[in-house]
Amino acid sequence: MKWGPPKNYLLEDFAKISLHIVQENQADINMFCSKHDQQSSNWLYALVFNSMTVKLCDCVFPTYNEIHSIQQGRITLTKLVLDEIFFMSRGM
Repeated sequence: MKWGPPKNYLLEDFAKISLHIVQENQADINMFCSKHDQQSSNWLYALVFNSMTVKLCDCVFPTYNEIHSIQQGRITLTKLVLDEIFFMSRGM
C-alpha cells in the first residue's frame, strides 16, 4: 500500500527498502508537496550533502545523476549514501 502507515523506516531499515520504492516516494514529494512542506527534507539534504567526503560524492553522484530529475531529492540521496556507506563497510 503506497499511502498508509510505513512498514519500514529509511533510517532504521534502509536495506529492506528498495531504491525503486524510495524513488517513487521522492517523486510523490516532489510533485505533491509544497516547498514549505519540504523544509525538513531540505535540512536532511543539507546534512547528508555537507557530511559527505569527496570519495563518497564520487561514489554516489554518478548513480544519483542517472536518476530521473522528478525522482531526485533528499530521500533518494540519503538512500544512496546509506547503501554506499554500509556496502563500503562490509568489505572491511
